[in-house]
Amino acid sequence: MFKKTVSALVCFVSLTIAGVQPGIEIMGGARYDNLRMCVASPAGTKGGPMADAALILTFPGEKITTGVKIPLFRPILFGLAFKMVQFEPEMYLRLPLGTDSSWTLMPGAGVSVHYGPDYNSDRKNYSESFWAAGPTASVTAVRKIGSGKNEWGLRPFVTGLFGDNDRSGIVAGCSFEYLIHF
Repeated sequence: MFKKTVSALVCFVSLTIAGVQPGIEIMGGARYDNLRMCVASPAGTKGGPMADAALILTFPGEKITTGVKIPLFRPILFGLAFKMVQFEPEMYLRLPLGTDSSWTLMPGAGVSVHYGPDYNSDRKNYSESFWAAGPTASVTAVRKIGSGKNEWGLRPFVTGLFGDNDRSGIVAGCSFEYLIHF
């Protein structure tokens, strides 16, 4: 355990020295999903609540900043507890709105990878699991909280999923986000 902690600390310090600003994003919301099973909804429900925590890495620029979001909570929880895969990394731009930089617009693009049953399943009765993947597009309106580094945001998103055996679907939703920058 000590070696893993030291390794994580070395990675964190290395990124900071290289000018990368790490952070954590905590999000919760709801989505419509006509393909994948929702572990928090009854069988036959197309969608439901969602939550995740992600590592965010921001690469500062003079005016436009880029970043990467790497989900952590959902991939680990779904893999261990439900034997499913839901992994949705994303790249984004940070575009300041106005001169005071208290508001930022963050358009993003990523990919969604899924392995698990369809929406007709519940936690006790799984249908056959399948792989699906597709592009994700989002835009987040972000507001600084006071004079600190933390922010809150609202993020609508849409994902197209394409799987085997002519399985395809759409995921559309919105999440409330809390961003903690170190």
